Amino acid sequence: TYSPAIEYYQQSLNIHRNTDNRYGEADSLNNLGNIYNLLGEYSQAIDCYQQSLNIQREIDNRSGEADSLNALGNIYDALGDYLPAIDCHQQCLNIYRETNNRRGLATSWRNLGSAYHSLGEYLPAIDCHQQSLDMARKMNSKLREINSLTALARTYVSLGEHQRAIEYSQESLNLAQQTDSHSGEANSLVTLGNAYSNLGNYLQAIELYQQALNIQQEMSDRSGQATSWRNLGNVYRCLGQCQRAIEYSQKSLEIARAIGEMASEGATL
Repeated sequence: TYSPAIEYYQQSLNIHRNTDNRYGEADSLNNLGNIYNLLGEYSQAIDCYQQSLNIQREIDNRSGEADSLNALGNIYDALGDYLPAIDCHQQCLNIYRETNNRRGLATSWRNLGSAYHSLGEYLPAIDCHQQSLDMARKMNSKLREINSLTALARTYVSLGEHQRAIEYSQESLNLAQQTDSHSGEANSLVTLGNAYSNLGNYLQAIELYQQALNIQQEMSDRSGQATSWRNLGNVYRCLGQCQRAIEYSQKSLEIARAIGEMASEGATL
């Protein structure tokens, strides 16, 4: 399904270039970048986003500039290039401050926190996620609040401050259940399970991972299922139940391979 989309956006790009429509050209490049990103063709996605960014700056479209920077930052983060990711998200954050875009600020704080977390810079990550949380609460955006609470919990797990991680995870879980956010509920359960697993409370972790898995199966969240099966396998390995650990790890691997194969097929349609 992606090949026709690439063809459509390429045609759109050519038309905008021929008519000297710079806004349309930048928009088409961003759309192409999004498709290449979905296909995992990151170098082509980066090239499209960078071309779009250059145009947005030439025409002084601050909103478009922020969109391109955000997209570039997310790709660099996914590729493990955390310093360029941080630079992009920081530039994006500065633009949203200048334009007083509260939604953009909340998103940029969270993305910046994620990049710092990936880099192992946990204290700056916590500061960013706290800023994102504060902005989400000012906006009364429950979904953003859930995501920020979960991000804080994950960072505290990485810091080894498991009690604080449990508190934030439980808060995000309660809010997700109150607002019927099933993805938020599953993510909160996984993070809560990670905290209990690291504390050696394996039976509690198993129960939480299983609850998350049930939700992910209902939502047909294949990526989430792979993570939960892997987490369950790791816990059973810690319990010395090797056969079950192998079984669950194999399920995680099968789903991960299936997801990869689906992406490859999409690129050839």
